[in-house]
Amino acid sequence: MLLNDDALRGLGAGEQEAISLALEIQGSVLLINDNQARRLATSIGVSVVNIPAFLSGCKIAGLLNTEAMSDLITSLQQKDYYRFRQDVLDLLMS
Repeated sequence: MLLNDDALRGLGAGEQEAISLALEIQGSVLLINDNQARRLATSIGVSVVNIPAFLSGCKIAGLLNTEAMSDLITSLQQKDYYRFRQDVLDLLMS
């Protein structure tokens, strides 16, 4: 049913699968950064969080120290070509 939705078909295969899976698993939270996918997921009732918010939550919970945070950020930048705004980097690394 959901796969026939035009908005969902406009997303990449990974985003489509992630949203479909999140709908199947009650109480799940989808970690996704694609703005279009995040808006669609939210509009159909999927709880979503983006990478900076997830990392910030890990920092607040004491799950990541500064070194681990730096390593994750570097890995995301180098391997996934993820870019952080400078104000977000400053917050995560403070």
